[in-house]
Amino acid sequence: MARAYPLKSLRTRRNQMKSRRSILALLLAGAMGFAMTNGAVAQSHNRSYDNTSSSSERDRDRERGRDSYQERNRDQLPDSDSDNRSQTVRDNQNRVLRVNEVPERETPMGRRATGDALNAGEELDFQTFVNRNYGKWLPIYGRDAFSSIDQGFDAPVNSTPSDLYEMGPGDEVRIKITGYMEMDANLVVDNTGFITLPRVGPILVSGVLRRDLQAVIDRALSRVYKNYTLHVYTGTLRTISVFVVGHAGRPGSYRVPATSSLLNALYAAGGVSSTGSLRTVKLMRSGKQVSVFDFYDFVSKGLTAGDVPLRNGDVIHVPAAGPRVALIGASNVQAIFEISLD
Repeated sequence: MARAYPLKSLRTRRNQMKSRRSILALLLAGAMGFAMTNGAVAQSHNRSYDNTSSSSERDRDRERGRDSYQERNRDQLPDSDSDNRSQTVRDNQNRVLRVNEVPERETPMGRRATGDALNAGEELDFQTFVNRNYGKWLPIYGRDAFSSIDQGFDAPVNSTPSDLYEMGPGDEVRIKITGYMEMDANLVVDNTGFITLPRVGPILVSGVLRRDLQAVIDRALSRVYKNYTLHVYTGTLRTISVFVVGHAGRPGSYRVPATSSLLNALYAAGGVSSTGSLRTVKLMRSGKQVSVFDFYDFVSKGLTAGDVPLRNGDVIHVPAAGPRVALIGASNVQAIFEISLD
């Protein structure tokens, strides 16, 4: 016998069937869309993979074109103010400062051909960075002072020493006596620091300042002779041994005239290398710091504070350079400068 359902129950079952069919249709449409999306992605990936080699070739061509553009426009004025580059600061140690551009001109500190000729092939990574990114090779400020180093900057061995020069073993003393007695002698200070005169005996002169030398010899002569006139001169002077260490051009041990100063020995050692400091060259004596020489004061102002006379066994230490900046553009001196932290 057929089973009878209420009318309301039949409507409810019919609505449930419609809902199920709608859900199945949505699921089917979602699955088809997902498959189509994956296919498009795979096709795009294949095209990208196939064009890898051609993309790298385009990158190389673009790089060559940029280098060519920098070479053509290196010495040209900017077309408008909008082309001027503002200051750019890179890295805490090495920085690039670029002010409004002007045509490149020769700087007072010289060019690459002279400035760093001392160390051929020696170039800072910072110089390479500036040249590669800004199209301009910059010298290291101050190193041009060593470009004429082959011409010599040594103190002459037979030069007249200063009044504060200390006599020592190996120095020549010329004595001329007129009047009651006559004497003309060239005496060399021996290893014990004495010179010897006939009938007078040994006279200690080592450690005596040149300005006091005649008075010391006169006192010794006056004990034996009377009514004479004394003239004392210095002849050939001794050489001393000093050491130049650190970031010098040619570190090592050097024999220099005893009249030499820190600056003379620094030139004899080839100056300062590209990695060395021009601001804090130190003179050490018996393990203690005697002076600090700032080469910037010398090349920019002619000041020689810290350039003291050397003694046998002194050590000149050239430390590594401190922070540096590159100055490019509307400046009288376009170069790489070392910053003094004092």
